[in-house]
Amino acid sequence: MSRSRLRTRVPACLLLALAVATGWTPSSAQAQILFATGGRTQLTIQPPAFAGLDPTPDEDVSARLLWLFAPIQTSKIVASTVAPGQSFKLFAEARDVTTGNAAPEIELIDGAPPMDFIRNITRQSLIGWSRIYYRAEAPASSGNSNLHGDDNHTVYFTWTAQ
Repeated sequence: MSRSRLRTRVPACLLLALAVATGWTPSSAQAQILFATGGRTQLTIQPPAFAGLDPTPDEDVSARLLWLFAPIQTSKIVASTVAPGQSFKLFAEARDVTTGNAAPEIELIDGAPPMDFIRNITRQSLIGWSRIYYRAEAPASSGNSNLHGDDNHTVYFTWTAQ
């Protein structure tokens, strides 16, 4: 069985707590806050029922992204992963985006540059959120965890100018 464990690291939760505790309000939207919820996600790809077939991909939609205080200029959220020794495929897609436009599903590859995840975030709304859809797959030709070990991903989401 091959597995992908995903951890998101977004320390912006501390900034949100600080802003709320101090009563700070954005006058010119200088601060942008982005954080992910859902904690660790584990995906397990099941072996095929019959020899020669590809294993069944696994999916998860329990994680969410939340962003506050849209910047003055149009912006986007990009995604990347760190997964040393990655052997299997991991995909991500933004769904149910409330502010901005979801990019098509992306493949997260260790060491690849960040890819557009959500585009066209404007000042029209101070709050936005999205579900994060993860899909892991391992074609029969890529082997399994017994051969390669599990894939462990740390997925990064970054808010940047478009």
